[in-house]
Amino acid sequence: MNSAARNLSGMSIFHIRIAAILVVLACMIQVVVSTRVHDTRSYACTAESNTTHLPFCNHSLSILERVRDLVDRLSAEEKFELMSSTQQSIKRLGIPPYEWSNECLHGAVVRGDAADAIPSGGATVFPQPIGLAASFNEDLLGKIGVAISTEARALFNHGVERTKGIPGFLNCWSPNINIFRDPRWGRGSETYGEDPMLTSMMLQGMIGGLQSPQQGVVKVISVPKHLVGYSLEEAEGQSRTYFDARISAQDLEDTYLPAFKSSLTNAGARGIMCSYNQLNGRPMCANPDILEKVLRTNWSYSGHVVSDCGAVSNIFNAEQRVPTMAAAAAEAVNAGTDLNCGDGFDAVPTAVGQGLVHMDAINQAISRTLRGRMELGLFDPDKDPFGEITISEVGSPPHLDLAKKAAVESIVLLKNADRQLPLALAGQSVAVIGPQANDSMVLLGNYHGRAAHNNVSTPFAAISKRLHMHNGSATYSQGCFVTGDGAWQFDAALAAARAADVAVVLVGGSSKGTIEGVTHLDTTEKESLDRKTITLPGLQDDLITALSTRTRVPIVVVLIGGGPLAIEHVYANKRVSAILQAWYPGQMGGEAIADVLFGAVSPSGRLPVTMYHANYTEQVAMTNMDMRGWPGRTHRFLQVPVLFPFGYGLSYASFAYIMTLGGSPTATSGVRTIALAVRNTGTVASDHTVLLFVSYAGGAAGAVPPQFGVVPVQELVRVQRLRLVPPGDTVHVTFQLSSHDLALATVAGERLVPAGTWVAHVARGGTARTAAESIAEGVTFTVDP
Repeated sequence: MNSAARNLSGMSIFHIRIAAILVVLACMIQVVVSTRVHDTRSYACTAESNTTHLPFCNHSLSILERVRDLVDRLSAEEKFELMSSTQQSIKRLGIPPYEWSNECLHGAVVRGDAADAIPSGGATVFPQPIGLAASFNEDLLGKIGVAISTEARALFNHGVERTKGIPGFLNCWSPNINIFRDPRWGRGSETYGEDPMLTSMMLQGMIGGLQSPQQGVVKVISVPKHLVGYSLEEAEGQSRTYFDARISAQDLEDTYLPAFKSSLTNAGARGIMCSYNQLNGRPMCANPDILEKVLRTNWSYSGHVVSDCGAVSNIFNAEQRVPTMAAAAAEAVNAGTDLNCGDGFDAVPTAVGQGLVHMDAINQAISRTLRGRMELGLFDPDKDPFGEITISEVGSPPHLDLAKKAAVESIVLLKNADRQLPLALAGQSVAVIGPQANDSMVLLGNYHGRAAHNNVSTPFAAISKRLHMHNGSATYSQGCFVTGDGAWQFDAALAAARAADVAVVLVGGSSKGTIEGVTHLDTTEKESLDRKTITLPGLQDDLITALSTRTRVPIVVVLIGGGPLAIEHVYANKRVSAILQAWYPGQMGGEAIADVLFGAVSPSGRLPVTMYHANYTEQVAMTNMDMRGWPGRTHRFLQVPVLFPFGYGLSYASFAYIMTLGGSPTATSGVRTIALAVRNTGTVASDHTVLLFVSYAGGAAGAVPPQFGVVPVQELVRVQRLRLVPPGDTVHVTFQLSSHDLALATVAGERLVPAGTWVAHVARGGTARTAAESIAEGVTFTVDP
């Protein structure tokens, strides 16, 4: 081989090696690109912005230092722009627009063009929060929070926009942690029920899952709402936009504020929403006693406060508290509201010009929201640990499986005479009847978007599918509407029932409202709509009566709804063999209901609310915020009989308890140990949730010290969920109680532990006993002065 050939050969080998290296590098780059899916146009401090050299882009500085530098660079007009929940870009500093408004109460809300832009056509819709609360399962809420925030980040990374041209989806105006104090409240289904401890426990899981911080970056910002005293839409001529909630210091301390305190001091929520209503004469979004003294001073809160939409303008419009919109905006800013949803803060420049608010207050407000955007990683495009989340996560099979699991755990068995449930499958014929039986929209509750893959499992569809797999069959008849008169469909329902082995009747409420421009007139409860009565609406009670008197088949009733229903006639009807409470179970609700009906799983849910008799609402005005006065509100203060108590829930198994008190029963201080032996005395394995309460029985001669006024009948202090306890097995559960668990609110709003006798007792979900009957079976201990 001549020298030229040798040189060519060597050169070729060299080039081949270089080419191979380049191919490998290209593949590596492609891998990086394929995993870093986020659109950098949604971030500040990109290479294209020409601001990376500025201190606010220097991630080696603290967030507070970076925020301070950025605020100093902003003009007054730019600062005013940053006080709206829909923020335009600040182009000269490379700061993109941003949308703070997003809902993810039980799933990321994706509608319209945003839903059309993603492969799944929607996001996973989990059960309504009142149903999630019935699981009493904090870990489950944590997993759901993770799933929701994963889908929200995927939408952000994919460039999906809730407001055209403005990225968002990283702020969840959720959860709703108001206390469900009155069964008529139209938004009660959005909450975790009537108990402050249960609400605090469930929000801990949800907020932790939503925010899921990694490497100093928050996945999404959770914004619990509505601070504080909000639980009325319209009643007795009062609207939420101007209602003045008159709440005592004692009720504020032990009922209305605890969940909010827990959301900020324990769960670490980085945002909070102030409510429409007034509190003792002060609009909540202009209430420095709460927004500054309680939040900032007492609770050391450092996140932002956002107004509910229109709450600032209501100070001027609905409440007519001030003479101008500028005065309303000034009151809100000066009190500690940092961000406005609505147009109220459009008047901030005028308020500044008139000397009603100082620029220092503006700087403080925008510093808090800019800190939030930095905590989300939106000023560090190359350091976002969530940038690899792809759009395939939205409506993914694992998330749909989780939605079904949540729906199953939320179902509460209220009645099961003669062990009617579970139903047989082989060769059975089932008539599926009722206005909720094949309505996909009603299962989703409210505050939801389009369901992923347009896949909503209705009860009829799920029951029919199961039966067909076992040589059975199902027929469907609507029977009646949710609301209104008209019994012309009764005959068809009766005929379907007579031809079947069993009738499954799905009745209840509806929270549909208006979705994507369509108004559903059969709505009974939602935002801006409270119920006037708590009985079954329309002719649904009559439908059940007709089926029970005109047919002979066994009847199983499944309740769909959010607020407690007074079903005393249904419960007392001997022809109704079984009753399930399924809430608004989300897009996998039909499958979950079928699982429970046919015994694939034993029901384990417990009521997170009291189910009252129909006349309860005749005895107390909805506008009365007092918890303690007769007839009392919630299980903690009730003085009248109820249909089903808080914590009630049957099972296909049965459980027996033996409770003992460990340690000294008269210890002056320190931990008290409550030991429980929980035995499955039934024939099937089942989950079971143990609820431990304490009750104060008084001091000397049973007297309650006067500084405590009316004390709670009982307080929920511990929850323990037991997993699939086999028949015959005994599980040992130990609870440690400290003085914190025994502290009661005084009339003055302070927390103290009263000396005297205490009783620890459990809710035995299989019986509708009164609290007094439960207390009588508890263990007693004393606290010395």
